Amino acid sequence: MGKRGRPFGSLRTLSSDQEAFIQKTIQDKRPDQIKLHFALWTRRAVQTLILEQYQIKMPIRSVGEYLRRWGFTPQQPLKRAYEQNPKKVILIIDNLPVHHSRPVKEWLETHKQEIEVHYLPSYSPERNPDEYFNRDLKHQVSNRPPARNRD
Repeated sequence: MGKRGRPFGSLRTLSSDQEAFIQKTIQDKRPDQIKLHFALWTRRAVQTLILEQYQIKMPIRSVGEYLRRWGFTPQQPLKRAYEQNPKKVILIIDNLPVHHSRPVKEWLETHKQEIEVHYLPSYSPERNPDEYFNRDLKHQVSNRPPARNRD
């Protein structure tokens, strides 16, 4: 007597070669390394990869089923992210006096293994996008008529 039911792998959206490629990509690369705007391999990130690679619109639930079948769980991507070699955070700040204060300098000194600080040159609004926002905000506030009370 033969096996009952559907043959193994029938009615799957992805071919076995496509499945192998997706699995290898998830294991070997981070989403940002292949120009996807995700930090970790979530179901949505895998769904986007399948769409971009194979033009297949797969429901998020089906993506979850594939990941479960392949042995990936929601905890594994997070675990993999923690296991990666951490890189220093690069902090670019302007020369606001508070950035040079003693508490900030002391804190940065205790965290110098994790954070690399770079100061922008003095008065360099073209290198600091916040300056454009601040300029526009000041312009909007100064061009409003003065507030008046009803009294």
